[in-house]
Amino acid sequence: FAVNPLAINVPFLRSSTTEFTGYGISNPTPEPATIVAFATDQDGQTIAGTNNPAISVLDPYEQISFIGEQFFGLEEGSHLGWIQILSNSDWTRSFFLNSATSSEYMDGTLADAWLYGDFHIPSVAEDYFQGVSTIQTELFFVNPNPVSVTLQLRLRDAAGTVVGSLDQAIAPGAMLSGTIRDLFFRDSTVVDIASGYLTGSSTTLFGVAGFAMTRYFDPTGAVKTIRSLP
Repeated sequence: FAVNPLAINVPFLRSSTTEFTGYGISNPTPEPATIVAFATDQDGQTIAGTNNPAISVLDPYEQISFIGEQFFGLEEGSHLGWIQILSNSDWTRSFFLNSATSSEYMDGTLADAWLYGDFHIPSVAEDYFQGVSTIQTELFFVNPNPVSVTLQLRLRDAAGTVVGSLDQAIAPGAMLSGTIRDLFFRDSTVVDIASGYLTGSSTTLFGVAGFAMTRYFDPTGAVKTIRSLP
């Protein structure tokens, strides 16, 4: 297949009765490219599916698009995890988009082969009051390495003051995910971060892939729109 395949880590695989995620994989070269894609759960285990891993050959300048659970032949139901795409071409590119089944919103971001030992997520927000959210930021971090990685996450307000800290180990192949409240203020009944940002660093030589998704809710609790930041 390849001595040193390109590994693209897509830090988001989520589907349910109310949402789905679409993916695109592109081959922008005049040569064919072979890809092998694996769907993995939050604990780093391969999700049972009739086509997992999925193998495909992309013709020159071809792009394929697919829904995650259909591409891998996953069982019906809710799925949460991540996808790794291996390619024998260094030029293979990918992206993903999360959407409501009612098509009320859609957003996502690029996925690439970079892993980050130090990083910034430049915009996060959380507005939670006694069980009701109007704004919610979810964080997603994947450790595709064969060793455990410990992340040091620091939540900062607009002035740069640290308002939340989390040091968390992520097992090989596993992912860390949750809302700002889940990760930093689990027992709080009120969380109000109108404009903040997140800094992170790995305590090992190995980095992670990740992104943030901010959701905005209407008064009924339905998602109005989302925006994603790599």
